[in-house]
Amino acid sequence: KTQDLELNKVLPLFAFSILLLVPTGISNVSASNVIFDDSPPAGTIVIGQVPTIIRADDFVLAESSFLTDVHFWIIDEDDGFDNQVEYFVYDNTAIDDDLQNLIASGIGQNVMSMPAPLVCNNCKEVWIDLQSPILLEANEIYWIGLRLPFSSLSPLRGLVSDNTPDGFAQRGSPNGVDWVTNTGLDIPMILTGNNRVVGGEFLPIETTSLVLAGTQTSLLWVLPIIFASASFYLLKSRINK
Repeated sequence: KTQDLELNKVLPLFAFSILLLVPTGISNVSASNVIFDDSPPAGTIVIGQVPTIIRADDFVLAESSFLTDVHFWIIDEDDGFDNQVEYFVYDNTAIDDDLQNLIASGIGQNVMSMPAPLVCNNCKEVWIDLQSPILLEANEIYWIGLRLPFSSLSPLRGLVSDNTPDGFAQRGSPNGVDWVTNTGLDIPMILTGNNRVVGGEFLPIETTSLVLAGTQTSLLWVLPIIFASASFYLLKSRINK
């Protein structure tokens, strides 16, 4: 009976410690989220096959955000994609037909791809990290351009476009200066980043996540002490019985 009584004292403590661990499963929530989504490709699929051409499409953000990643689709008939992607970001709020206001450019980092058979045969979804986050303002017109040096006509490789434009039609340029409108075409893409912007600063993790992560770390060394104390308490009760 004495032992049962001691167990009744210890079990609530054990249960409480387990409950504390439950919320920590969300402490690793990613700071990145979707800030623009024009996906998946739909309608007639068109492939850009010229390796020197920059193909650009417009987007508008609902709230100011740091752009960190770009997702898009390619066709890769012979699995020749070499993970080489160049990106260009233009501010075009003034509706400049030649997209002269280049605000960022670079080489895609941490490039990854996976098959996308539901889009088309030999299609792949590709995602890249930008070299540095870019702060973009809400309700302004921006364009993002992509150049894939691996593009070719045979074997067929290139950027996937479709015929369901959202906003302005896609544009192409061999040099980033002279642009031609590709009427009726659009570049399906997903842009991800961080819209937790305060005073132009990047806030990568929510406060709640930090608290939960701290709780999880603390419990990693607190729980063994609790369990050891409970075991000692039970052992002492048996000796005294």
